[in-house]
Amino acid sequence: MRKPIISLETIAAMCHAANREFCKAHDEHDLHKPWDECTESEKNVSINAMRKLFQSNTEALLHYSAEVLSEATWIEWKKSKSAEGWTYGLKKDPIAKTHPCLVSDYSQLSGYEKAKDQIYLALMKMIVKNYEVLV
Repeated sequence: MRKPIISLETIAAMCHAANREFCKAHDEHDLHKPWDECTESEKNVSINAMRKLFQSNTEALLHYSAEVLSEATWIEWKKSKSAEGWTYGLKKDPIAKTHPCLVSDYSQLSGYEKAKDQIYLALMKMIVKNYEVLV
């Protein structure tokens, strides 16, 4: 039986919603906007991250722990942000391009930040298992 097809935009919207709800449940004040209120540019950042993930070895998603995968994903995210001129700062500030998750090592992230990444990757595992992704 063939797996149902899912688009990268749908996956990005699902992950965005899960991340937003996790933040809301933990009283994070810097909530992401709902997906429908994001600009095309903001959506494309998420969609392109999904594209990169699904163009890589998706079998790795099934075989590695969420912790290992979340560290690898954070490293790629950090490289991307750094290339755009972002640096570490105590608060996320899109104008100053500072972000509190741009620490020097993954081990310095809080358990809260790591949990957000691990939830995201658990979703990815379920999607890879159950859907054919249109890249």
